[in-house]
Amino acid sequence: MMNKLLCLLSVLALVACDVEVAPSDDAAVPATRIDGTVSVGVDQGYPYGPAVLFRYSCDDPPPPIGSGRPVDFLVLPETAFVNGMAPFTFPAVPPDTCSILGGFIDRDRNFHYAFAVTGQPTQDDVTMGFVTVLTGSADGDWIEPITDVELEAETVETHDRPSFALPNEAAGDDDDSAAEADPIWPSLELDHDAEELQRNFLDINTASVTSSLVEAEAPIFKVILGTDEDGNGTPDDDNGDGLPDVDWPRVLLFRLDPDNPTKLTESDPRVVMPAVVLPYNPFAPLDEDNNLLDQAELLGVPLDGETVILRETLKLVIPDLVIVQSEPLILAPIEEIIASGTEVTGEYRFLVMNPNGQLWYTPNELAAEVELQSATFSVIDPEAG
Repeated sequence: MMNKLLCLLSVLALVACDVEVAPSDDAAVPATRIDGTVSVGVDQGYPYGPAVLFRYSCDDPPPPIGSGRPVDFLVLPETAFVNGMAPFTFPAVPPDTCSILGGFIDRDRNFHYAFAVTGQPTQDDVTMGFVTVLTGSADGDWIEPITDVELEAETVETHDRPSFALPNEAAGDDDDSAAEADPIWPSLELDHDAEELQRNFLDINTASVTSSLVEAEAPIFKVILGTDEDGNGTPDDDNGDGLPDVDWPRVLLFRLDPDNPTKLTESDPRVVMPAVVLPYNPFAPLDEDNNLLDQAELLGVPLDGETVILRETLKLVIPDLVIVQSEPLILAPIEEIIASGTEVTGEYRFLVMNPNGQLWYTPNELAAEVELQSATFSVIDPEAG
């Protein structure tokens, strides 16, 4: 090593040296930066808190577009703002990169880098629209920086994340024994002899949550009905399930790693099941309180695929399907997934996402000590004993 070092130094003295020099594995790779400005367009431009900025990959976009997690993030202190504006820089961005930038003003200061679920706005936070940025190709070691990116914080969130509780039935016949019994969470039981697997209908309700890590005092489900392109007065059935479409919220179930007792990591391979938000109560079509179509008509909500109806309860059905591809969406019967050798039975994380990207799931690491926030959904195979 010393001989090579002396030989390299001798090059500076124009002394010939026949030594092959190759970059080490940890040599810096060409990179650039993304510069921009955050501006606050509400409350006279006062931030009232730090700005939390995220950079996502376009191949793994954030909610509500996708379910991606940020590849980088910045926190700008409130003191960085002058006249409602603050500069930011994402350093070390690789060449030929497509990034999505966004974020929010964290007015309640509850962002925590260690918990992915905190990377979203809560009530009274101010959200920013997403901006897509493309970095150029490397010209030698130089990549032209991206400058003058503008992020505008201009939407004040009126509600908290859609925190919820799964229904449960306590074992026992009387109130005392039921109170002491363990809760029974909803499940889907496989029926291999039936042409169609047993379907599971359930209601979920919003639930305010207060723990040592989070406060969700005003949760809400933001329902958006599908569009009425054929003009028949009801949302079209674009997904082909025989019911008028409810576009939002999105409800997904993720199989949990059976070897992780914390119930906070997903299985490998990943198994994701959809749930369908029902436009009305299938067991009581005249149930006006749960008929989203009637509510839209009474409220004068247009069937434009954009206007929100606020709800504190949702009626769901868990079909016998597994998502094999999200974009474009491809579903497969759960029996096909079983036949392929993939394990589908076990406990599932239950997730609800509103159209603005706010989401909640159970089990939830932010509220592990809160009753009902450790609930899971189970897929059970009675033939497996």
